[in-house]
Amino acid sequence: MASSCDHEFTPKHDNLRIMFETARGLIIDLDGTVYRGSEAVPGAVDFLTAARDAGMRLLYATNRSSRTPEVVRDQLRGYGLVCERDEILTSAQATAAHLPPSFVHVIGGSGLRAALTERGHHLVDTALEDTPEHEQPDAVIVGYDPTVDYAALERAMRFIRAGARFIGTNADVKMNTDTGLSPGNGAILAALETCSGVAPEIVGKPSAAFFETAITRLGISRGNVWVIGDSIATDIRGALGASLPAVLLLTGVSTRDEAEALPIDHVVETWSDIAALLLH
Repeated sequence: MASSCDHEFTPKHDNLRIMFETARGLIIDLDGTVYRGSEAVPGAVDFLTAARDAGMRLLYATNRSSRTPEVVRDQLRGYGLVCERDEILTSAQATAAHLPPSFVHVIGGSGLRAALTERGHHLVDTALEDTPEHEQPDAVIVGYDPTVDYAALERAMRFIRAGARFIGTNADVKMNTDTGLSPGNGAILAALETCSGVAPEIVGKPSAAFFETAITRLGISRGNVWVIGDSIATDIRGALGASLPAVLLLTGVSTRDEAEALPIDHVVETWSDIAALLLH
């Protein structure tokens, strides 16, 4: 694939080209990396199409738990990408796989509820005082839900204080929307942590559990898997924690100044920069 990028590549870029020769599969972030709001990030579709045509295995990884894999797949297809359901990994799916089938109380959207049900979990929707003892939830699982209200927080808090594990699909404090930044799931988790006195376990990025699930899904040796994302806090820290090489794209939430303050070797401005290195 020809690139329209005319950058003079630094030694870091040369090193990236050499290391990218090992890539057989990619774990690709979505929000801020493949799309922003409802629009595709420039160059993403061309690169990912070329990578797939070249035989790379692709796995699209998102911390958003509210949508089902089918909804995410259809969005990507709308941009012109070839994508199947099993090429999507949401934090909801990772969370559902992280726990053995059990009784769970849920704050979250249809994507989280569907993922948990699919894995054999039993959803408890009643309040603590109305739930039979043998159906008391083993865990309270919290994902992004813009409709959450005081009553929902109260129910979840009481289960947590009664001994249920407190699990968050992700801890992202803010998220990109078509109208700008909005509070993310981390805001809900913070409210519950404050009132329950219990800190949540996080299963989504940057947790090792998420990336191990992703590697298993790809079915490729971890030495041949790369991560591409726009967030230092989730994508890059998660990749480094899982000993996976990563590329930070400056198309979303993280900036070059933030990247230069940390030991991140591979930082590029656009998808065209990566295309020029990998698909020459």
